[in-house]
Amino acid sequence: MAGLVPATQDRDVEFRVKMVGTVIMDGRHEGGHDGCGVEKSNPYLAESRRMKIRAAVSRKGQEFPVLEEVELGAPLADEILVRIVACGICRTDLDLTAKESRVFGHFFGQSSFAEFAIAEARSAVKVPSDLPLPTLAPLGCGVSTGAGAVFNAFAAAADDTLAIFGTGAVGLSAVMAAKILGLKHIIAIDRIAARLQLALELGATDIIDTTKSDVSKSLRALSPRGFDFALNTTTSADALTSAVECLAMRGTAGFVAAPQEPWSVPAPFLLEGGRTLRAILGSDSSPQKFLPHLIEHYRAGKFSIERLITLYPFADIEEAMNDLVTARVVKPVLLM
Repeated sequence: MAGLVPATQDRDVEFRVKMVGTVIMDGRHEGGHDGCGVEKSNPYLAESRRMKIRAAVSRKGQEFPVLEEVELGAPLADEILVRIVACGICRTDLDLTAKESRVFGHFFGQSSFAEFAIAEARSAVKVPSDLPLPTLAPLGCGVSTGAGAVFNAFAAAADDTLAIFGTGAVGLSAVMAAKILGLKHIIAIDRIAARLQLALELGATDIIDTTKSDVSKSLRALSPRGFDFALNTTTSADALTSAVECLAMRGTAGFVAAPQEPWSVPAPFLLEGGRTLRAILGSDSSPQKFLPHLIEHYRAGKFSIERLITLYPFADIEEAMNDLVTARVVKPVLLM
């Protein structure tokens, strides 16, 4: 990755770190990997080389993190100090567990459930200063993952067909990317009616409510030859199986999360049709190149990130996480 930003003045930056960021401190951890903020110069740490900040910290046995005062060390030569403006919450953040007592400053590049964070300079992407940082925060993970699956991993084109399993931030971002590319069929599959309605508004050509319809039969009715691409954004083994089984000859099924239940690769079905099963990491691209591409679509009104977002004060992180768990919102974003 590239895009080193000199730490000599305030600059708007946006993080893209796919893996979850944690700070583990005496059996505690601070999460967050969807951070967006302003780079600050080193005088913040000139006197003590450490600073006290508020951070959302999870302890073993806690369902949700709580705000605590922690100490943040000074950035190294290849790192930057960032004042976090906003941070999206990803389902990955809900699964964090503290396993060590050693202290890590920025595990996997950043820990952005905090007022300030330290990140590797190469993980920071400059964004235009006239755009709202809270809106851009989700670009760091789920949004770029869903869009990147369609734009980059699949390299989909007009007249291709796509089935999307799950309409959270990843799935809905894939819907918008597919709409931009003009895919012939964009099928959104979920059990939450409100999200399916949003998928239609964002570009899905058809929806399948899994509480009312047989998924396999519905997909065959919509595209008897099968689908060129299928994207599973869930952790359901059944959904991953359906994503593979709905493929046309030489089709590709992508997945962005491992199934929670035991699952076996249907090798004979893949082989007999020349089909591909592909794991997709992040946006399958360089963030320094891909995030500006998504921002261009956002500016043009074609990539409505704001439709996915619900804003919460940092102090309401428990409410935000609970709303994500219960599917009341698609993408909670914390305002620091």
